[in-house]
Amino acid sequence: MKPPGQKDQKAWDKLFFLVVGLVFLAWVVLLGLDARHFKWSDIPVWAQVLGLLMTLGSFLGIAWVYRTNSFATAVIRMQPERKQKVISTGPYAYVRHPMYAFGLFSFIGMPLALGSLWGLAALPIMVVFLHLRILGEERMLRAELEGYEDYARRVRWCYAPGLW
Repeated sequence: MKPPGQKDQKAWDKLFFLVVGLVFLAWVVLLGLDARHFKWSDIPVWAQVLGLLMTLGSFLGIAWVYRTNSFATAVIRMQPERKQKVISTGPYAYVRHPMYAFGLFSFIGMPLALGSLWGLAALPIMVVFLHLRILGEERMLRAELEGYEDYARRVRWCYAPGLW
């Protein structure tokens, strides 16, 4: 797990990290302003508990991804020095990008847990960013990772079985 900005990281992924990092920072500030400073939202306790459970589930799911796939990283890059191969077990048996799928639960759960309905307004933006990143990652994996094309035919869904 190295930080973003690695020499073998795709240039478009470096730009992605910069833009999404700024959007994420603005989102966190919005959560705090809504939930604690201005209190624009009024979320019932049961919804906050649900949000906490979704966030916890997200972290546990991402841990499952890292446990299943030793090649999983925050940055998009190939790892030929480690003899990277397609992983098709665990969550990868159901979706091709489970880390993004579990991450989406955080984007819903965190605003609920903190009590910010305005934080949920960022969800469509986050989904668009994740989808754009998946498109780039898919293009790279299909071109550079042996066996990925066959895996993609077997596991049709990117991050939501039966939906997407």
